[in-house]
Amino acid sequence: MQRVAEQEVMDDWENVEAYANADFSVAHNEVISRYQNTFQHLLNPAKVLDLGCGAADIAIRFSQTSPRSQIDAVDASAPMLAYAEQAVRIAGLSQKIKLYESMLPDCHWPTQIYDLIISNSLLHHMTHAEDFWQVIKTIAHAQTHIFVVDLCRPDSLEQAAALTQQHMADAPEILQQDFYNSLLAAYTLDEVKDQLDAFNWTHFHVEKYSDRHMMIAGRICP
Repeated sequence: MQRVAEQEVMDDWENVEAYANADFSVAHNEVISRYQNTFQHLLNPAKVLDLGCGAADIAIRFSQTSPRSQIDAVDASAPMLAYAEQAVRIAGLSQKIKLYESMLPDCHWPTQIYDLIISNSLLHHMTHAEDFWQVIKTIAHAQTHIFVVDLCRPDSLEQAAALTQQHMADAPEILQQDFYNSLLAAYTLDEVKDQLDAFNWTHFHVEKYSDRHMMIAGRICP
């Protein structure tokens, strides 16, 4: 099935509100668990960059399990960051998580030496995937670890519809449509491997770990 790109920025207030109020605890806890299992030697990285932080749920969960980490969380959606700011404040993590509005490939946040760059569900929003990886290449140093989780494009429209029914049947209609569109916009494992090859990151680990999710993990210099 050919990829169908979707809008890069979720900035409609109705859509943002539905997303920010949705319960992604199972999927997001799985992200944290997989990170911990993948990088057992890096459970409290000093400086972390979260690309496409959304409503900051991943950043908050990461901070709660890695209390010594300082996190810069970046998103292009001002409405989404408004929800993120509220969530971070309620969690009592305003000193640990700093939020920045920036549209990739621009890097409008204080440049730092990051031990870890994480991203959840941003890659499929990128019209040009190379922009995503170029930002990482620009920011990362030799020992920076990379941990990316995203959707994996199904083989057909019918499979995308079935996955939407299976996993989002109880969600609001707007989220069901967004999930379906995201499945169509996601990249395949082979496409991601080709993207990494273009940056000479052939040593990165790429794995499909559920019926809809993939994980990409590695260190800039192996």
